[in-house]
Amino acid sequence: MKTSSLTLQALTGEQKNRIKKYSLQCLTETNADLTLVHKGQKGEFVDDPKVKAFVFCLLKKSQIVDDDGYPRPDVIKEKLSKDIPPDVITKDSAEDRQQRIRRYREECVKEAKVDPALIDKADAGEFADTKELKCFAKCFYVKAGFITEQGELLMDVVKAKLPPEHEREKALAIIELCKDLKGADACETAYAIHKCYFQNAHAANLHKN
Repeated sequence: MKTSSLTLQALTGEQKNRIKKYSLQCLTETNADLTLVHKGQKGEFVDDPKVKAFVFCLLKKSQIVDDDGYPRPDVIKEKLSKDIPPDVITKDSAEDRQQRIRRYREECVKEAKVDPALIDKADAGEFADTKELKCFAKCFYVKAGFITEQGELLMDVVKAKLPPEHEREKALAIIELCKDLKGADACETAYAIHKCYFQNAHAANLHKN
């Protein structure tokens, strides 16, 4: 499997460590046979339900597929863009991103059972201290590929997906300021990071037309 080998070599140390961590977690969660998993990595695929569950678990933790097993093209494209020249991959337009944002918002409003009015207020800088709003933030950022289900911020994805119209250096400085915030759970962590970034970005006059 030369392609897999080249791809692995192109990964950063942070990405390799994360894949290793996810693999260990998925082996524990699915109880898959490690020998069969290794055979699959060499191209010797077996029709084993636990191995299939392991692969799905790994793809889900890596943000490649959603909870229903559907591929997430935006995340896949961003991950590929690290290894493929920019002229080979067509970047998202602002309209593409806005469509995804609307879709994620609609899906997460339903999943978190949050009052949309609270989201509108948060967008204006008025943050309500409710579990639903906090879990909306987590849901949104998980779908965007920025954090894991456990609330771990994926800095490589954040940096890759930062829209070109943003003031990149200032934005990254603010992200660095907020990235280590932690809450009692993944919802609170996502909300704390979002609130920190929002407030500091607005104080720095970022993202304003």
